Amino acid sequence: MLKKSLIGLVIIVVIGGGYFGYIKYMTYKEVERQETIAALERLDKEYREKKLIELRAERAEQEKKRIFEADHFSKVLSGTGNIEKKVVIDEKGIKRAEYQLIDGHIGGPYRLWREDGTKKEEGSLLTAEKYSNGQFKKTRYFSEKHEYDEKNTLRTIIAYSNDGSRLWDQTFYSNGSKKSMFIHDYPGSQSGEDFAWYENGQAMFKKHKQTSSANHGWAEYWHSNGEKRCEGMYDSDGLWANDRVGIWKVWDEVGGLIAEGYFSDNKIDINKPHLGTEEMIKECSNLNILIKQDN
Repeated sequence: MLKKSLIGLVIIVVIGGGYFGYIKYMTYKEVERQETIAALERLDKEYREKKLIELRAERAEQEKKRIFEADHFSKVLSGTGNIEKKVVIDEKGIKRAEYQLIDGHIGGPYRLWREDGTKKEEGSLLTAEKYSNGQFKKTRYFSEKHEYDEKNTLRTIIAYSNDGSRLWDQTFYSNGSKKSMFIHDYPGSQSGEDFAWYENGQAMFKKHKQTSSANHGWAEYWHSNGEKRCEGMYDSDGLWANDRVGIWKVWDEVGGLIAEGYFSDNKIDINKPHLGTEEMIKECSNLNILIKQDN
């Protein structure tokens, strides 16, 4: 009997010790969890406070830049302020650059030359970080920028608004005739009216671009002899760019209609009256073919 009592007591002690040990362990884990949460909350608070300080500093810097640019741009456009002319001559004695500083900052008219002395470009700078190795860093322009080839022939004109946004771009052939022109729908936009000409001066195409690579709206193309090549509508509002929609027509170089079809989802509707093939219509606006026709 005594033996059984002792065994029972041992069991109670063992079980009880295990239970209270478990309780103690769980209490320790809960304290550890609470301490971890508190530590994370402190880190989160410190992080948020740090980001807030960084954000305020960034906004202050942006405001400082805005105030400087407003003052600087005003002086550049009005030609006021302390103006200092700068000329850069390389080690061979060739003039490479002419520009000016307004109150110590680049702005106003400038010109650049190549190493062989030919004119590279000229225009008007709103601002630039610095001049180095034949070019300016971090530029913003106004008015127009003219770019020349190695034969001093004007090849590109880019027009800017007074805030530095692009208004229109124009390129030229080596003979001086117009090559292309893009007129932005509004300053700095990717969309706009897109034009091109053959080297003989005849129009190549006229269309509207939704982005730099997507046509949208009515488009017309011509042969190099001036005869209409094709016409039709693009729709780039959906998932795909340059989709042809509605009726497209194609003519040969003497004005004869050689292809016509109604397009839906960029494919010709064979259930409607059509002339020629879908490939003939799609090739009529192939720029590679148009360029070859120019040569």
